Amino acid sequence: HGAEPAPFIRTCFTSSDKLYYRNPSGNPIIRFTAQNRRLLSELASQAPISSIISSDSMIKKSDKKSFHPAIFLDRDGVLCTEKGYVTSIKELEIFPYTRNCIELLHQKGFLAICVTNQSAVARGFMSEAALKEINGYLVRETGIDAAYYCPHHPQGIGKYGVLCKCRKPGTEMIEKAIERFQIDRMYSYMVGDRASDLLCGKGAGMKTVLLESGYGTSRLEEMVYPDFIYRDLEEFVREIVK
Repeated sequence: HGAEPAPFIRTCFTSSDKLYYRNPSGNPIIRFTAQNRRLLSELASQAPISSIISSDSMIKKSDKKSFHPAIFLDRDGVLCTEKGYVTSIKELEIFPYTRNCIELLHQKGFLAICVTNQSAVARGFMSEAALKEINGYLVRETGIDAAYYCPHHPQGIGKYGVLCKCRKPGTEMIEKAIERFQIDRMYSYMVGDRASDLLCGKGAGMKTVLLESGYGTSRLEEMVYPDFIYRDLEEFVREIVK
């Protein structure tokens, strides 16, 4: 099983209405052209943003009109150990290979964007502020470009107890990232460890990858057929950057 090379990847985390974006300077951008299917390298024109930005209006947007492929990544079971509800930074156990994987993706010109369901907020186990701190830590420690999150759940409490469009398998987090980063969904991947990740990727019109490092095939909640199955993120990245 080998994934065909994708032209571009990056990572990201967000809430339903806010984006937290980190743009390393000097990253190459690789554009995929439909005419000749060749990968063309060009330097990113975006100015570096060295910190997490918490306001949509402050996000630095590229002037380029080209579209880039991306790899969307679930958080728990993909970038870090699946522990159920992670409610503090000290509970977040990032896989030892994660940062190197992100660096390899960046070297190949890929965007790596995290999209994660975090219903612990809706269930009252943690505050949204605490979730932002955890995701900010994840961005700093792994080098991902951004992370989108959904804090909702239909049986949640207060304003978080809603049937939203951002909770996977809903595609709102991915759609917002596609619009903001000018992503070409045809050459993008959704990488996760649960059925909701795969359904989200398929709903967004991209290739899907199931990892065994989290729930995986043995605990798949419903019958969904991914395009690729790998042991973990490290194995997937080795294939994608060949």
